[in-house]
Amino acid sequence: MYVVKHYSLLLITITTITLLFLLQKTQALLQQGRFSTSALYNVSVGLDDIQGTVVAFADFNSDK
Repeated sequence: MYVVKHYSLLLITITTITLLFLLQKTQALLQQGRFSTSALYNVSVGLDDIQGTVVAFADFNSDK
C-alpha cells in the first residue's frame, strides 16, 4: 500500500511539473507573436478638411 501511494504522489508531481512547463511555453509563444507586424500606415482617406492627426486601430487577423 505504501508503494502505491508513493508512485501516485510521484505521478502527480511529474504531471504538475509537466503542465507548468507547457503552460509557461504556451504563454511565451502567445506573447512573442502578439503585434509582430504592427506598423503605422500613412493613408489618405479623404479627411483633407481636418486639422491635426487622425489615428485608427484595427485587428486584421482577429487575434484580439
